[in-house]
Parts: sequence; structure tokens; C-alpha cells
Amino acid sequence: MRSLSLLSLVVVLLIVAVLVKKQLGAVQAVAPAASVASDTVAVPSVSTPQQARQLPQQVQTDVNSMMQNRSDQLDQELERKQP
Repeated sequence: MRSLSLLSLVVVLLIVAVLVKKQLGAVQAVAPAASVASDTVAVPSVSTPQQARQLPQQVQTDVNSMMQNRSDQLDQELERKQP
């Protein structure tokens, strides 16, 4: 009886290992595409105190825009991959 439970445990662990390997392979295939930035980052210049106060808001707006663009790109890639 113990050998049957041990064998069952080994089979379950093999199935989990195969699923994990499959999932990691899918994540690694998407990761290089995600690391390529399509937008260029411009370094803002600050010469007045007013510009210094506006800079955090400008950076936040730029980051939100880039994240939205990337989200749209990922959605398009997922739609292409679905049958």
C-alpha cells in the first residue's frame, strides 16, 4: 500500500514538473518581446522651479502612456495567438 502511495506521489510530482516547465517556457518566450521598448525615453531638462514642480506629473503621465501602449501591444499579440 505504501508503494502505491509513493508511486502516486511521484506521478503527481512529474505532472506538476511538466506543467511548470511548460508555463516557464511560455513566460520566457514572451519576456524578450516585453523587454523591447518601442518608445524612446526623453530626459527632461529643468531650468525653472515651475518646471521642477511639473516634472513628477509629466513623468507619471509618460509612464502611464507607455504602460497603456504596452498593454495594447500585449492584447494584440494574444489575439493573434488565439485560434
